[in-house]
Amino acid sequence: AEWEIRVAAGRSAELHYTLPGWRDASGKLWRANTLAPVRDSFIGLDRDMLLAGVTFILDPHRGSVTELTLMPPAAFDLLSAEPQ
Repeated sequence: AEWEIRVAAGRSAELHYTLPGWRDASGKLWRANTLAPVRDSFIGLDRDMLLAGVTFILDPHRGSVTELTLMPPAAFDLLSAEPQ
């Protein structure tokens, strides 16, 4: 039940961003299952989020863009295998 709660809470906080290019600020390709700092003053967010999905797009009108799906890392925490 605890895992279900974390997953549901994480998915309810899912964010989507579309960015120009296919690379992050350091020049590396965006990679799923990595943490990324998210600073969004519009929604008041300043924390690390997990890249749950990365889609690279080559669009004739927008050029190369990346669509990112981000979620709180806790949404993917595994339950301890030890009984509590």
